[in-house]
Amino acid sequence: MGVFQAESAALQLGSTSKNVGFAMAQLLSAAAQGNENYTGIAARNTSSALRDLTMSVRGVAATTNNRDTQTK
Repeated sequence: MGVFQAESAALQLGSTSKNVGFAMAQLLSAAAQGNENYTGIAARNTSSALRDLTMSVRGVAATTNNRDTQTK
């Protein structure tokens, strides 16, 4: 894989990890307020953000030459 692809994958990972943090904060806030509807929406958003994070981690693993990183 090229350097550009590796850098792009790393940037995507950073972005998706921030999205997970934001989604988790929304989920915790909704749960603390006791708003079941908002909590459900926030839970789905968190799930989606975690799915995106997983794909980003796989992208980083696919673009590295380090075998230990790929395995982990």
